[in-house]
Amino acid sequence: MEFPSRVNISYLLQGKPLEYAREANAEIFVRGGEFEFSPRGQAIPHVTMLMGEVKSLQDLEELFDVVAKASFEFENIDFELSAPYFRDARRKFVFVDTNPQESFLKQRRLLQEWVGPLLKIDHYGNAENVSHITLGYNDLGNDATLLAHISSSAPIAGKASQLQVARTGARGTCIETLRTFARSR
Repeated sequence: MEFPSRVNISYLLQGKPLEYAREANAEIFVRGGEFEFSPRGQAIPHVTMLMGEVKSLQDLEELFDVVAKASFEFENIDFELSAPYFRDARRKFVFVDTNPQESFLKQRRLLQEWVGPLLKIDHYGNAENVSHITLGYNDLGNDATLLAHISSSAPIAGKASQLQVARTGARGTCIETLRTFARSR
């Protein structure tokens, strides 16, 4: 791994949210999407907590220690997925939010405080962002038929319970898990 390097501190998806993210992403990908969550794809479905640049291996190792502490201290978060949407049609990202937002926001703010200067947080990875899952990047732009096709008829509930630090690639995707953190609670 070369430094400086962009990394993402995030919750890994499990269960129904993971299944949904993979299915929706596959549909976006075949319609002109840019990254895929399948085994042959490199992207890892996740809920970003913080994202930014780490400048050295020593800072990365210290960041791992901070995330291990967070894994021990943070409570699991129960959430439900929103309907898919384009936040900004010009940017072509398809999102689902993880609601309610309050627990994610509280954890992100605390994590940002603990991380301090170890991570140069960028605009797209700051603590005040809406908690969401990026389902894909659709080169065709705002496609209402795509949103209708990937919408779920039933609520999809999940639990955020396992943190990871991952190397970040194009479009803010997690492309390589550097370390996962077991829950201590």
